[in-house]
Amino acid sequence: MTDGVWCGSPRGRLGWLSLAAFLAIALVPQIAVAQPPRACWIDVATGKQATEVVPRGTKPDPDGQHASGGGRTFVLTEGAWIDVATGKQATEVVPRGTKPDPDGQHASGGGRTFVRFPCPQPAATQTVPPPVAPKPPLPKTQTSMSTTGAGIQFQLRGFGGATIINGNTPSTSGFDGAVLFPLGNRVLVGPTAGFQWVDNSIIKTLGGGPPPSTFIHTTAGFSMGNFGVRVVIPVGWLQLGVHGGASVASSTITQAEGFCGTGSGGPSGPPAGCTTTSATTTHDTIVGPFVGGYVSHSIFSHVGVFVGYDYHLFKDDGLVINDSTVVGGVVLSFGRHSGK
Repeated sequence: MTDGVWCGSPRGRLGWLSLAAFLAIALVPQIAVAQPPRACWIDVATGKQATEVVPRGTKPDPDGQHASGGGRTFVLTEGAWIDVATGKQATEVVPRGTKPDPDGQHASGGGRTFVRFPCPQPAATQTVPPPVAPKPPLPKTQTSMSTTGAGIQFQLRGFGGATIINGNTPSTSGFDGAVLFPLGNRVLVGPTAGFQWVDNSIIKTLGGGPPPSTFIHTTAGFSMGNFGVRVVIPVGWLQLGVHGGASVASSTITQAEGFCGTGSGGPSGPPAGCTTTSATTTHDTIVGPFVGGYVSHSIFSHVGVFVGYDYHLFKDDGLVINDSTVVGGVVLSFGRHSGK
């Protein structure tokens, strides 16, 4: 060795280069078995990988970002040399300032010698997937009329029953509807409106005892509209509802006078039974309050049955009419529902 330079035959020099290459391989951890697209160059003196490489057969420009040679030009982009004509990455690169030997596995220049080896494969990293949030449960099919947590609900009821007026029980029928808004989680409230018909019935009697006698009967029938507010409280499969407001009724009031006979007076006497001798009918519009309540039970998703009680109070020409109504019917419910 002279001045730090090994002397000897070329064969001896190659032997030392092979030994240095072996040591370089031992110093580089995790060398990939498969040949990657481009090779890495290892300095045989230090065992370190060359970090500055250029495409084979080119020289770098002074800016360090371009290299040209053999009619081709490359640009350095994110650590890779890209052919500006084809857009492809250069796969054959050599350490900067060196020339490859004819065997293609060594490169020398500037007093340094490099040997070509496959680049180390990057260590595999295990990717831990982020935790997956559980999916919210799908909404269940609504099988009851419960409206807990629901939005606006629409109700339509049809009913029939009997009205109790001064001991008489004329029939009644009608329908009503309501638009209900949630008030908290357990209460619905909203306006209601409906129509109801009450058949004619005797509401006042004067006389009319055992024959022979005279009588004055007052009968009345109503067609009324009910307007007010309804409050609904769902309780499991049931709904408890109360409502109240004002009734505007078109009344037909008839006052009939007559007598009742036994028929014992002969051909010239009054006949058996009661006979009306005169009748007067008046029509009027009267207004009075009403209150009521009901309990409904669902039988399908939007269909239920209910029973209820309503009370009306009317006054007309001195007559006080107390109307107590017992009804039953069907209720249809539409809108947003929560699953049970």
